[in-house]
Amino acid sequence: MHTYFELPQDREFAQAEFAKISRWRERYGLAQNRVFLGEFGAVRGVGKGAATRNEYRNLYLKDVVDAAGGAGFGYIMWAYCGPYGQTMCDVDAPLDQALLSAIGLR
Repeated sequence: MHTYFELPQDREFAQAEFAKISRWRERYGLAQNRVFLGEFGAVRGVGKGAATRNEYRNLYLKDVVDAAGGAGFGYIMWAYCGPYGQTMCDVDAPLDQALLSAIGLR
């Protein structure tokens, strides 16, 4: 875990990681659409002691979505609702518009 927290969490890092996957994919003759980022996300900044501020969460998610999409890979976020999702699982809760915009769904 120590190494994980020392890694940069920015656009350049995400692009470099997907470039490694692209080289691996090309080496084995796989089509771009055969690579799929199964689940990723970041905890929503909710309440005291939140894991991250929402604006940082949205920037991270945008960077990952842009890097995956730029490499031609499919992806899916962790969850629709809850601390990792677009809403907090309340039937009447609105979707997080800033998050939707960050990941290109708005």
